[in-house]
Amino acid sequence: MGQQQEGELIMPFKFRMRKKITDNLFVNFGKRGVSLTGKLGPFSRTVSTTGRRTNSVNFPGPFSYTDVSTAAGGARKKEERRLALQARKDAALERRAARRNRS
Repeated sequence: MGQQQEGELIMPFKFRMRKKITDNLFVNFGKRGVSLTGKLGPFSRTVSTTGRRTNSVNFPGPFSYTDVSTAAGGARKKEERRLALQARKDAALERRAARRNRS
């Protein structure tokens, strides 16, 4: 089964639909958002409403290369790390103040 986030029911089914706008431009509809894909020969670039960006190249035969950037997720994780660090600093200050009060 998939991971479940608060208030979200994850089903083991996927939803994906692609609509062709022009020969080289597609709109992709997924369970979590919408994305736009542009293709030029073996190269493609996808930009999603979730902040995810994907670059890919199809090489001859069974070979391909994909690079994914999750800018939105990175910003969220950075904020979580900042908040965790601030909480540790606050706890350390409270412990120091408690030690001073005992003396």
